[in-house]
Amino acid sequence: MFKNKQVPVGRVIKLSLLSVLATVTFHGVNAEAFDGAEEIKKEIVKVVNQDGDLSITNIVLDIKNDDTKKESVDDEIAIQNQEEKIQMLAAMSQEQEQVKAEIEEQKRLEAERLAEEQRKEQERIEAQKRAEQAERERLAKQREAQRKQASQNQWIRVNATAYSSDCTGCSGFTRTGKDVRTGNHRVISVDPSVIPLGSLVEIEGMGTYYALDTGRDIKGNRIDILKSDKDTALNFGMKSLKIRIIKRG
Repeated sequence: MFKNKQVPVGRVIKLSLLSVLATVTFHGVNAEAFDGAEEIKKEIVKVVNQDGDLSITNIVLDIKNDDTKKESVDDEIAIQNQEEKIQMLAAMSQEQEQVKAEIEEQKRLEAERLAEEQRKEQERIEAQKRAEQAERERLAKQREAQRKQASQNQWIRVNATAYSSDCTGCSGFTRTGKDVRTGNHRVISVDPSVIPLGSLVEIEGMGTYYALDTGRDIKGNRIDILKSDKDTALNFGMKSLKIRIIKRG
């Protein structure tokens, strides 16, 4: 531990051992503060008693170097631990950012899916509305053509069925209020947009009838002829007939 160096004996003797033990410092660090201070004291006494060579500077330097090495190792361990913590935190942060990015991507894809579904549903609704509007316009044109044809006293072809006053859901009174529960009445049920209520019509091969009633299923070129009883109405079935307006109602 100690490095021997030749110095005058008189110079060594002048140094007080107690003073050396109490005041030997290097850069403000007391020698007694180091680990193994007692061993150092014994070594100094041994060297002085033996009139050996002593270098106070070398003693202090050796003590300081040992402690510096220890502190350096501790600092390196602390720095390494700190670096490991930083690396661990950085890895955790990177993983959190990745999870966050995945969640945001899932939200974006879900929003796009919902937007696409809404777009398709809106297109379906609009297409349905257009189809319904087109059907209404077609029916309106058809009725207008039928109205014009009928108003000109021309024959038009219709699908004809029959009903009786005692049918299911029937009240025995026509739409215009005529009581048809008894007697033989020449009444037909019509679509008022084609044949106005109150009109006198002629059915080819069957004579004249009054358009005094309406029906839920009587739309467009369709008429329902009133019969005296259910059996007669059922036996009539459905026929294709020609009809024309003689006098508009």
